[in-house]
Amino acid sequence: MKALSWLKREGKSFLATFLYFLGYYAVFIILKKLILAHYHISYFGFGAAILGALISAKAVLLIESTPLSKVLGQAAPFLKVIYDCFLYTTLAVMLLYAEKVFELTRQEGTLRLAFVTLHKEDDLSLFCATVIWAALAFLGYAVFSAISRHVGHGELFRLFFTPRGKQASE
Repeated sequence: MKALSWLKREGKSFLATFLYFLGYYAVFIILKKLILAHYHISYFGFGAAILGALISAKAVLLIESTPLSKVLGQAAPFLKVIYDCFLYTTLAVMLLYAEKVFELTRQEGTLRLAFVTLHKEDDLSLFCATVIWAALAFLGYAVFSAISRHVGHGELFRLFFTPRGKQASE
């Protein structure tokens, strides 16, 4: 029974985190689609938003379970927010870089040519925009997590999704 309770709690936590990142990344994809539509370029990236949200949610939950993260959870909230945002963004940069290298390896045929091509491509602005957008997503997540820890489990959800009249009567 303990395992089922743990699985249910982890599933709810994963789903909430996944939906947060999916919403954030979907907005990024929509903005990218609208900008490219101005140049008559069609773009379909919702699969990337779903995959990115899955990876982000899992990475966040894994990092949250580390001992250092638990220790920082007891420190001043701004320290945890800075740590989380820095760590998540660093991981995102590494994953985005690796993704680009693997994509170019497939196109160029060898890893060496992929690295040479990577540094000559004009995708730096798109790469930077993606990193900034991911950093903002992680910052938002870290801030909401800190607020949620401060007000108590479930209180932030109740604050946003319970009508004002029902909040006062409970």
